[in-house]
Amino acid sequence: MTVEDAYMAFELGAIISGIDLVSEFYGNSSYNWNLIQVLTALRPHRAGYRILITTSIKESKREEVKKLISNFMGFEEDYDLLMRADDDSRDYMQIKNEWFHNGKIKYPVRMFFERSNAHADMWRGLGLNSAQV
Repeated sequence: MTVEDAYMAFELGAIISGIDLVSEFYGNSSYNWNLIQVLTALRPHRAGYRILITTSIKESKREEVKKLISNFMGFEEDYDLLMRADDDSRDYMQIKNEWFHNGKIKYPVRMFFERSNAHADMWRGLGLNSAQV
């Protein structure tokens, strides 16, 4: 299958509610299995889309987040991951907006799945399709 140069994008908090890296490894978070099925169905070798996952978790926790993602998706490196810089305490919506405008989001986004309606509205305001889940 040809991989399209476009993202299906997911906010990590939409996939796992109550995410806490400490509790996650002990099974205390709640998975959104319907959204996980959508995510895995859209993977590059299945539907041809690139996957982008965003999170407000700080960059210094990258390895832990990748392990977490691997646990629920069953794959390890088949996605791009945008994380908050360790020294960045700005509002997460401001950070996402900056990612969009400074080229951190490398490909056009076909759909952004968000946990927050305000964040979904922000993406829509930038001309992107977005759903609050």
